[in-house]
Amino acid sequence: MVKAELRHFGAEANLFPELENLFKTYGETGAGKHRKYLHNEEEAAPYNQEPGTFID
Repeated sequence: MVKAELRHFGAEANLFPELENLFKTYGETGAGKHRKYLHNEEEAAPYNQEPGTFID
């Protein structure tokens, strides 16, 4: 099985309704919820997840 390559701006890697809400909330309050992409093992270790994934 071949692992599909994620694209940072593609639909597979984004939750567009949540992203829209982030921009709205940030514009109103200067804060908002975001997801972090874990590029490598060092970034992934604190979250106990695999590199190439997003935090919740």
